[in-house]
Amino acid sequence: GCALCLFFLLLLAMAEKMPFYIAYAIVTVMTVGLIGTFVKGIMAYTKAVVLTAGILIVEYGIILLLLYMGSMALLIGSLS
Repeated sequence: GCALCLFFLLLLAMAEKMPFYIAYAIVTVMTVGLIGTFVKGIMAYTKAVVLTAGILIVEYGIILLLLYMGSMALLIGSLS
């Protein structure tokens, strides 16, 4: 839970200084690395770490897609 809060806090701070998509990519890598390291410390299975990291990458990709679609809502609504 704290890692997700840290994700949005870092994203807000870094998006002020650089383009949003670059900041989002950097913060996503940092957060997935943090959670992956935590899972590696708890479990001895590399497969669990890879699975967790894969799920998180897909999750953050979907969040980025939803953010992008939300900003395009007016355009998409006016086209239909």
